[in-house]
Amino acid sequence: MPAYVWIALAVFVVCLVAGTVWAIVNGLRAWRRGRPALRRMNDAAASLNGRSSELERRLATLEPKTSQLERDVARLQRSVARVRVLFGGVHGAKTAYRFARFFTP
Repeated sequence: MPAYVWIALAVFVVCLVAGTVWAIVNGLRAWRRGRPALRRMNDAAASLNGRSSELERRLATLEPKTSQLERDVARLQRSVARVRVLFGGVHGAKTAYRFARFFTP
């Protein structure tokens, strides 16, 4: 084989080794910089998980109260409608009384 083939192969191997070393060094740097961020992210995820479970627990305690309030609101709406009907009747009776009083001495 000619010498230029061996030279090209040597240059290729040197570039391959240099590229591998460069990738390893930059990968280690990135890992060292990213490890604290990963730890912070894991801590934040654990905190979020704890807060989420606390929120679910609070929602579980509030759910019966909410359904009770919804029933109370529906009952109050029915009562308000009934009161409006009754006030309408009272208003009609007052009107009839005034009208009848107009014709009496």
